[in-house]
Amino acid sequence: MLGDERAAVWGTPERKFRYLGFIICIILGVGLGIWHNLLLRHHRTDPVESVVRLVTRPTLKAGHAVDRWFDRQVGWLFHGKTMATENRRLRAEVAALKAQVAALQEADIENQQLRTALHFVNRFHPHPLGADVIAVRPIPLFNTLVVDAGSVEGVKTEQAVVVPQGLIGQVYAVNRNTADVLMLTDTSSAVGVMVQRAGSRAMGIGYGTGAPQLQIKNLPRKTDIKVGDTIVSSGLGGVYPKGLIVGQVTSIAQDRGGFSERAFVQPAVDFNHLEQVYILR
Repeated sequence: MLGDERAAVWGTPERKFRYLGFIICIILGVGLGIWHNLLLRHHRTDPVESVVRLVTRPTLKAGHAVDRWFDRQVGWLFHGKTMATENRRLRAEVAALKAQVAALQEADIENQQLRTALHFVNRFHPHPLGADVIAVRPIPLFNTLVVDAGSVEGVKTEQAVVVPQGLIGQVYAVNRNTADVLMLTDTSSAVGVMVQRAGSRAMGIGYGTGAPQLQIKNLPRKTDIKVGDTIVSSGLGGVYPKGLIVGQVTSIAQDRGGFSERAFVQPAVDFNHLEQVYILR
C-alpha cells in the first residue's frame, strides 16, 4: 500500500531522475546566483560570465560590424528626412555665425577708426568739425566731394579739410547743411609745401594735375628734395596750417632747358575711399 503511494508521487524511476535533475538545476542555479553576488560584492569577475562573453564576443562583434556597414550603405534611405532637416538647421546656424562675425569685424574697424580720429582731433584747438562724405566727384572733370555739414555748423569757405592720414583740400562752397570741398588733386588747387626732412626743409608750391598726384613746379636745380621725402604743408598762403601731411615724393624730373625741376608727389590720402572728414574752423 505504501509502495503504491510512493509510486503515485514519484512515478516511475525515469520520472524520479527527472525530478532529481530539476531539483539539482535549481540548487545549482541558486548557488551560482549566490556566488555571482558574492563575487560582485568583492569587485571580482564571475568566471562563468567571463567565459560567456569570451565565447559570444566574436559573434557580437561581427554582428555590430555588419550593422554599421548596413547603416552606412542604406541608412540614409531611412534617415534622409532627418538628415535633410539637420543640414538645413546647420546651414542656418552657419549663416547666422557668419553674420555675427561680419558685424564684429565691422564694429572692430569702426572702433579703430574712432580711436585714430580721437587722437587726431585732440591735436587741434579748437577741435575740428567732423562731417560725413555724401558724394565724391559729383561733377565730372572736377576733383571735389560733398560733406553733410554747412553754414549751420559754422562751415565757411577756405577752411582746410583733413583726415588723420593727411590733407584733403579746402571748402570752396557752402550751403545751409552741406559744403563742397576742392581736393588737392583738382587742376585749380594749389598748396604751399615743404620737405619734412630736417636736413632740407625745401619749399615750393604743389599743384593739382587732375590725376591722383601733385606736382611741385619750378624748383631750382639741385634743390634738396629726394624720392621718398615726405611733403607737408608749409603754412604759406593762409589757408592750410603748417605741418599737415600732403604726400610722398615718387619721382623728380628736370624741366626743359635744365634750369629748374619738378617733383611728383603721391597724396597720402586715398580720395576714393573717404567716409568721414574734419573741417578746421
